[in-house]
Amino acid sequence: MIVSRAKVDDLDAIMALEASGFDHAGWSRDSWAGELTAPDRQVLAYRDADDRLVAVATLHLVADFGDLLRVVVAPERRGEGIARKLLIASILMARPAAPYASCSRSKRTTHRHVLCTRDSASHRSIVAATTTALASMRW
Repeated sequence: MIVSRAKVDDLDAIMALEASGFDHAGWSRDSWAGELTAPDRQVLAYRDADDRLVAVATLHLVADFGDLLRVVVAPERRGEGIARKLLIASILMARPAAPYASCSRSKRTTHRHVLCTRDSASHRSIVAATTTALASMRW
């Protein structure tokens, strides 16, 4: 599992997820393009082992707050806790000043590794609690 910031190049895959997730009230291509390029937005992409985009979440960041705007998970992957993992990653990664490059957990080792680079002391209690929750999840 890899959670990273989505890129404009992900727009087609995001639109495919959007179409599979909502039969009405779906967001337009322009709306998602705006999310991907706005400086106060954070769009997170959840990719499987084959680097296929299987879920996306977007947040509006204001000062120390993040407003979760949308989460979309591929229908065939629902019920696996992916939305919860994206939510936890968004808490870890949401920072207006110095955004994360990525947050990942390696399944290739016998130990549970969660890597999220962070240097802000203001969120240490959230990071500690969230990292503990993330590390204890079944991947």
